[in-house]
Amino acid sequence: MLAVGSKAPDFKVRLENGEIFRLRDSIGKSSLVLTFFPDDFTRAKADESYYYLQNLQKVQTLGAFVITISPKNLAELKKLLVLYGFSIPLATDPTLEVCRNYRALWLKGLALRTITYVIDKKGIIRGRVNHHLLTEKPWEQVMRLLKEIETDNTKRN
Repeated sequence: MLAVGSKAPDFKVRLENGEIFRLRDSIGKSSLVLTFFPDDFTRAKADESYYYLQNLQKVQTLGAFVITISPKNLAELKKLLVLYGFSIPLATDPTLEVCRNYRALWLKGLALRTITYVIDKKGIIRGRVNHHLLTEKPWEQVMRLLKEIETDNTKRN
């Protein structure tokens, strides 16, 4: 995994709505919460996926831009967003370049970690959270990091 305090690797993805997002273009605008979401989160895992997406929705209320990357298939994830009434920017990474650069792949590239990176306005990784168990603790950490970043920004201004 990438080290906290290191510069986040630049990346470019096409969001599900057709817009292009490039990390370097967002520098100075807002914090970014970059999360990797396995293709196998389907309705069969509705409770887990609802909890995960619900927390991403909460994170957006703190002013961060959120992008959820799934390797290849957004169809099931889009259905879940519609079902739950959530609005979260989605992107695929069919070449797995972003997944590799952010160390989200494991099992020799056969599986994707459910991992979240918190990146500040300067493009520095302020935190990373593994979601091995879908408990409240990882999301509390993400929200705490975003509040710390906001406090740091307020002090500088």
